[in-house]
Amino acid sequence: MNKDIAAGKNIIFDKKYCTWKIDMEAVQYAEEIEICWDGKGCRYSLELSVDDKNWIKLSKEKEFHCEGQISKNIIKANTRYIKVILINWDIKAEASQISRISVYTGIAAEFINGADISHLPQIEDFGGKFFNRQGERQDCLDILKEHGCNYIRLKVWNRPGLPFSDPAGYNDKTHVLQMARRAVDKGFKLLIDFHYSDWWTDPGKQYIPEDWKGLSFEGLNTALYDFTYDVLNCLKLQGTLPQMVQIGNEITNGMLWDIAKISEDFNTPEQWDKLCTLLKAGISAAKTVSKDIKTIIHIERGGDSESSRYFYDRLVDRQVIHDVIGLSYYPIWHGPISDYAANIKDLSERYDKDIAVVEVAYPYTAENGDDQLNASSFPFTQIPGEYPPSVQSQADVLQAVIYELKVLPDNRGIGFFYWQPDFIPVEGAGWKYGEGCEWDDQTLFDFKGNALWSLDVYKLHSCFNDSRNI
Repeated sequence: MNKDIAAGKNIIFDKKYCTWKIDMEAVQYAEEIEICWDGKGCRYSLELSVDDKNWIKLSKEKEFHCEGQISKNIIKANTRYIKVILINWDIKAEASQISRISVYTGIAAEFINGADISHLPQIEDFGGKFFNRQGERQDCLDILKEHGCNYIRLKVWNRPGLPFSDPAGYNDKTHVLQMARRAVDKGFKLLIDFHYSDWWTDPGKQYIPEDWKGLSFEGLNTALYDFTYDVLNCLKLQGTLPQMVQIGNEITNGMLWDIAKISEDFNTPEQWDKLCTLLKAGISAAKTVSKDIKTIIHIERGGDSESSRYFYDRLVDRQVIHDVIGLSYYPIWHGPISDYAANIKDLSERYDKDIAVVEVAYPYTAENGDDQLNASSFPFTQIPGEYPPSVQSQADVLQAVIYELKVLPDNRGIGFFYWQPDFIPVEGAGWKYGEGCEWDDQTLFDFKGNALWSLDVYKLHSCFNDSRNI
């Protein structure tokens, strides 16, 4: 690291708000900030900005404590401006409490700044439009890329269509190949997410594909291998080989129900054996297409350490060898950020695995863009009191989630994917055939498709080291 900024001409003290604002003169990758205190320690908070207009809290910590003469905080973000805000009211008038501020800069390590935009083709086909922050109509992918997004996640359904989804078959192999081509041509890397179903899969449903019903377990295992191999090999042949592949989606309760269900009465060693056999088949297919593909096993218990350990322990017992632990973490459903932080730290150390948050989102509004009940209004939802729905809260929550990944030892936190930042309310492109959008309050675009400033969080963590790209 290089010491880049010292107290002096690049720091402005605002006595009214007792805030020190550091201007690094250009967007740079800040590794760490060091504050030297003249007298007793202080309570303070830190905020970042790339433009001195929109400010984002550094982490989930509302305040930091310094009991001695020097405090240090990890930043690990691209930023031009940093605010140090004193919280101790009794010493607020004393600018001299800080004698020096140093910011240590470096080069950003590779990090996944991802987005799942699987629904985008259907949104566009039914008339959805997107606009950049200058109000100009632009391809959604280009808007994401210009903010620093570098990875696209695409889900694969086996044979989608009526009665659940549009008869056009969105998210089938054909559509995935087309979307992969479009993404790769724009410079994105790919994560392919196999649901092994004709429709959505999650902890509450893992419907077996219609074409696989009635197969013996051996036949099902072969079908899963063949389907995985076929999709990935077709991607490879068209020059869009994915860097990462998910074998199943949110499979805490198993997949291909009831054959490999592992919850409730199905939580038996025999059922776990079946699930792990199927996971091995998917992993084997992916590695046969390319040994360089990183495989992910994904559950939705981002804030639940006990359940996460229970699940991955059983995979270890059955020698399921995969590369990455993938988690969903939605703060409105999965508990406080402190629980999530403890979980990912434990998982990375316990299993010696990289961690990716493959699904995350947060409401930017309490309004609804259509007549469909939003997922954030479901009975089991709990909106954290410290983060009321707003663009500011959306940015702060996403930054807090990313920060906990960045501070994992040995760079084990490899990145995140924002889930459906593009899922704006468009008639005909709802979550289910004939219904509306459940997600329009958690997108990174407003109801009309205008980009929100919370996209700046991507800029904080892009891997571009040239500030002109920030």
